[in-house]
Amino acid sequence: MTLTTQPIAYRDGDSALSGFLAWDATPTDRRPGMLVVHGGAGLDDHARGRACRLAASGFVVFACDMYGEGVAGNS
Repeated sequence: MTLTTQPIAYRDGDSALSGFLAWDATPTDRRPGMLVVHGGAGLDDHARGRACRLAASGFVVFACDMYGEGVAGNS
């Protein structure tokens, strides 16, 4: 298995957001995708770790950022 991750910059209107994409680069066939929505603390290590664990199970996973770059919520 070759787990690959990549930060993804995107926008929602005027808000700059920074998500996290994870997938196993070994298979070349199509795979299902999954969206991970973080908890109250924002896109943190827990959400990234969840994305990696799901990617290791065969999904292409995007962990979204609902608050914006550099903004952390309160867990």
